Amino acid sequence: EECTCSFFFFQAEDGIRDAQESRGLGDVYKRQINAEYGGNRHQSMEGQDSMAFKLAQMLAKRSGGDKRVEMRDGQIVVVEEDPDQAEEAFLRQVIELASAGEFEQIEDLASDRVVALKKKESAPQKTLNKFKAKLKDVVEVLGSQEHPDSALFDPEYWHDICGLTVAAAHQPMEPVQPVELAESFEHHGYMKLAGASGDTDLEALLVAVEALKEHGWPAMFIFMYDQAWRLVDRLQKQYVGVLGDCCTAEPRVGVVALSPNSVPHLKYASTDGSIPHRQHSYAECHDDQGAPTRMLARVPLLPSTMDNGAVYVLPKEYDDWWENSEAWEHSRCCQVRSDGVLELCFGIQSMRPLEGNPGDALLMAGNLVHWNAHCSKFTERPQVQLGCSFVRDSAPQDPTLPCMSRETLTSLTLKERLHIVLYSLLTDSSLLPSSKKDLIGFLPKCLWEAFEDEK
Repeated sequence: EECTCSFFFFQAEDGIRDAQESRGLGDVYKRQINAEYGGNRHQSMEGQDSMAFKLAQMLAKRSGGDKRVEMRDGQIVVVEEDPDQAEEAFLRQVIELASAGEFEQIEDLASDRVVALKKKESAPQKTLNKFKAKLKDVVEVLGSQEHPDSALFDPEYWHDICGLTVAAAHQPMEPVQPVELAESFEHHGYMKLAGASGDTDLEALLVAVEALKEHGWPAMFIFMYDQAWRLVDRLQKQYVGVLGDCCTAEPRVGVVALSPNSVPHLKYASTDGSIPHRQHSYAECHDDQGAPTRMLARVPLLPSTMDNGAVYVLPKEYDDWWENSEAWEHSRCCQVRSDGVLELCFGIQSMRPLEGNPGDALLMAGNLVHWNAHCSKFTERPQVQLGCSFVRDSAPQDPTLPCMSRETLTSLTLKERLHIVLYSLLTDSSLLPSSKKDLIGFLPKCLWEAFEDEK
């Protein structure tokens, strides 16, 4: 007699998804099992209970949320936990034990709590760690002398995606005047440089971003093209006036390409780019006299507004931990609780949106607290921004990839560009999707396949 698993579900799925405790799902599953086996009462009830319990666990897990499955009085019930209530119950236990002087039990209780929280967060973290391990292998291959024989290293492959040029001969650009720090930078830690992109074809870059997405490539890969690097080159010439003649470009880039948020986003992952953070500490961005040695740049390709995902910042005059690199609050200005809620070390009334026109450069100190706002579902064109950073030679640098002088910047090979893009993804988790599902398919299979034999 043929037996399949299809009979188990999904009549009881509503019960699994419901948080009520007295559904009696065990009886529901038993009736389904007995019906499938023709009412054979000799079938082991213990085996049926075990099977139903496992199936209830599977459905509870798939439905999401903080649900657990329990057996109560011979029935299977699904309980949905409220994180706030669980936290309050834990604190009540601690207070009661402290009142009784049971400090060893408090230590055991706290250890169990930490283990439970880590177990809860382990699945997404394991996916992220596995992804980064694979990406690290690819980055190491790109850092060697050889590279695999793949279409990814053929300029025509990238040219055919959107029509932009790749590793072509460097074209001269219009003269660029160095800029000086504006008063707003001295006071707030940021400034806007209007029209910094000059004659860069921003619309062509936008079209290229969309074409890359259609071919399965993240927007980050816009930095495979000459036009993106010409924009970085132009910015570097202007920043010489701020950082001096020894101003170099860091081998890390970024692209913020937002999507409209159709529903409120109430839970966050620790790697979410919309979480307030500092890119660097104060000591990494300033010399002994307090002069800046490292700066961040964002260039919006579309008007940057509050509705379409502008960069928000905490001006330095409202940042109590601006210069205190050793303080816990300096490196952890925003914490993500186990339930996904944010805890801030600053007042939200002090934050500011950095609005600007396409092609403006939004210049920020490397230790400025910043984040990208969510994009409204009513916005026709969500925000797209290109990001890079510049550093003075004397500032601390990552030894893995050297900073780039202008001569290096304008002569990057296809392999070097791919190396920089993937290295940027590896070292900045905020550039990666925060959900497990999106992370798994974030990079196309052809990239992994090209390096399979080289690991």
